[in-house]
Amino acid sequence: LSAEINAVSKSNNFVGPGLILSYKSKNTLRGAELFSLNLRGRFEKQVSGEKEGDTAYEIGVDASMDMPGLIPFKLRKINKPYAPNSSITIGTGIYSRVSLYRFNTYTTGLEYTWRKNDYITHVIRPVEISYTNLSDASQEFKKFLLLNPSIRQSFEEQFIIGMSYNFIINKLAATNKYRYYINAGVDPSGNLASIINGIVSNADEEDKQFTLFGTAISQYFRIRTDFRYYFKTGKESLIATRLYAGVGIPYGNSKVMPYIKQFYAGGTNSLRAFRARSVGPGSYITPDSLENVLIDQTGEIKLETNIEYRFPIVGFLKGALFSDIGNIWLVNEDSLRPGGKFDLDYFHKQLAVGIGFGLRVDIVLVVIRFDWAIPVRKPWLPEGERWVFSEIDLFNRRWRKYNLLWNISIGYPF
Repeated sequence: LSAEINAVSKSNNFVGPGLILSYKSKNTLRGAELFSLNLRGRFEKQVSGEKEGDTAYEIGVDASMDMPGLIPFKLRKINKPYAPNSSITIGTGIYSRVSLYRFNTYTTGLEYTWRKNDYITHVIRPVEISYTNLSDASQEFKKFLLLNPSIRQSFEEQFIIGMSYNFIINKLAATNKYRYYINAGVDPSGNLASIINGIVSNADEEDKQFTLFGTAISQYFRIRTDFRYYFKTGKESLIATRLYAGVGIPYGNSKVMPYIKQFYAGGTNSLRAFRARSVGPGSYITPDSLENVLIDQTGEIKLETNIEYRFPIVGFLKGALFSDIGNIWLVNEDSLRPGGKFDLDYFHKQLAVGIGFGLRVDIVLVVIRFDWAIPVRKPWLPEGERWVFSEIDLFNRRWRKYNLLWNISIGYPF
């Protein structure tokens, strides 16, 4: 049995406590199985901004059973140091912005993990099923969705039935000067929709949608890559870099990706000079009339790169200088989010750029991170005015309020 109490401070001005209760049972079925049950909860309050005083909460429960081998297959020969592992999971969660909406998710799946050696890991999820439902919405939020059809479709009740594969190379623990990490993944959804439709559901003759128990099945193909490269510049200093790229293509049943599968930019582990999920898509920015709604900005394409110089200061206190560059985009044109569609000839002009300085309290078991960042390129401004170096005024209180972001987090960003 274990309990964890934590607190979070987000760059979108939400702060609050969280609680995680866990139960683990080793050797559950007398075959080296591990059963885990987790109950988590979080309460947050917005301490400043247009909707100061707004509250949000999150409640979730999930259970998993980890078992040696590839269930239900029997392997004749197993390399014991890297024996494969199977995991069956099931969970549910509720996220609510009290004044706007409540969003429910239900998930289950089967996962195989197989390490080839000390560095290479294969993770295959042959079955992933999730169900999402917007169970409650305020009149303000309903009006917003009515005016934004593509966002409304991403929130609609839907099944996600798919699979995924991740190929991981992890050489971050290597002792040589250069270290790297690669995590490449692909997850299609809805490919078996026609088979499932023929067994337990029907197709709507008007739009030819495949449904399961009357709920549409999402169809998309998503691929993403996370590449990190580190090289030492001194005994305790190094330069860390990251390149993240992701693309999701909706098709068939779906005109947009499900909300929980879309990409976002901004936040403590992303573009630190911008508030969480506030950047993009493209050069789009939410009109002033909709600022009170504060919907997370999401898209189907993401490009992001980060570079950070890490160095010692004294003892367990370390410092960092960093720069973050990136954005998200839409696959299809959305007239209500102009400038959001990805254009191969133009996307580089829509990149957001931030720079900053950070302190890390590194006591081996945990790293507490403080980052101060400012935007130096804002993609939503008119062309020719997006670089904003000339506007930097650290001694101006109003400028600091809207431009200087303070991020608090646990662990390194990458």
